[in-house]
Amino acid sequence: MSGEAEAGLRRDAVGLREVLFQGITAMAPAAAIAASIYLDEPAPTHPAQNGATHR
Repeated sequence: MSGEAEAGLRRDAVGLREVLFQGITAMAPAAAIAASIYLDEPAPTHPAQNGATHR
C-alpha cells in the first residue's frame, strides 16, 4: 500500500540537542523555586555587626 504513511518516529529524528533542551525546560521551574527558597533565607550575622560590644 504505497499511499499509507508509516506510523512511528523516524530513526534519529530526535537528537541530543532536543532531548537536552526538553530536560532543561522541564527542570527550570523546580530550580527557580529551589533557588528562591535558598536565596530568601537570611544570612547569619556576627554579633559585632549588630552593634553589640565585646565584653
